[in-house]
Amino acid sequence: MKKLIASEKELLKVFAAVSASVLLCVLVWLFLSGQTDLLTKGYINGIAKDNEYLVATMAAKITASASDESQAVEIIQSAPSSGSRYWFLLSSDSLVYEMDAATTTAMGTLSYTELENYYVRNGGSGVSKLFDLINAGQDFSAVLTKRSTFGSELITAGFIQIGGAKYCLGTGVSESYMLSAAGIGERTYDVKIATLLLCFII
Repeated sequence: MKKLIASEKELLKVFAAVSASVLLCVLVWLFLSGQTDLLTKGYINGIAKDNEYLVATMAAKITASASDESQAVEIIQSAPSSGSRYWFLLSSDSLVYEMDAATTTAMGTLSYTELENYYVRNGGSGVSKLFDLINAGQDFSAVLTKRSTFGSELITAGFIQIGGAKYCLGTGVSESYMLSAAGIGERTYDVKIATLLLCFII
């Protein structure tokens, strides 16, 4: 077998070094992505616990003070809300209230099927999972998108009795707002930039 000349040996060494560097960078990037995903999920789970407390507090207030859904809506409307958080109320088969009076009026009294189609038409994704959870009748928290304009959100909901009927009470919080408020997105971006620079140097 012909012996490798010196230039070929150097070329093989360079190729091996480049391959090892690329592999190392890919592994580092995959590890970083996994860790940032875990950090994001952990933070969202913490917010979900806070939301569960807010929903339970609102549910207790409605149960103690409202004898019908119109009174329940008045209580919900008096709760703090913003462009990043809103409240909603569903009966056993249709929409009662969502976000504010103007939004609720514009949407109308939609059945669950009509409401799901409405969300899909407005850029929603994962909404079938939302209605599966609602129909299951158990308290839940889930991340999904109901409207493209609002973006991905954390929805937390519980079930209450109003005037002898069962309702679903919930709150939605913008995921981008949560991550921005915690500075997670900015820190993750900085770490990724530093990692890319390190990979470039390697």
